[in-house]
Amino acid sequence: MVQKSPGPDGRNVVKVIELRTDDERAAELARMMSGGVTPKALARARELLHESRHATGDGPRKALQRS
Repeated sequence: MVQKSPGPDGRNVVKVIELRTDDERAAELARMMSGGVTPKALARARELLHESRHATGDGPRKALQRS
């Protein structure tokens, strides 16, 4: 996830946050879809994540290795 906010000097500050768990991914997807993390949005986000994994056969994604 990428967050941008104004810094103290007026320039944008960018922060990259790795979503490691399925719960974190579902919460962020729910927030993007509905503007908040409601029970209904969270349930739909989990459903979408589940469907996408079964459609591709990938299963949970592995974190990228950084060098």
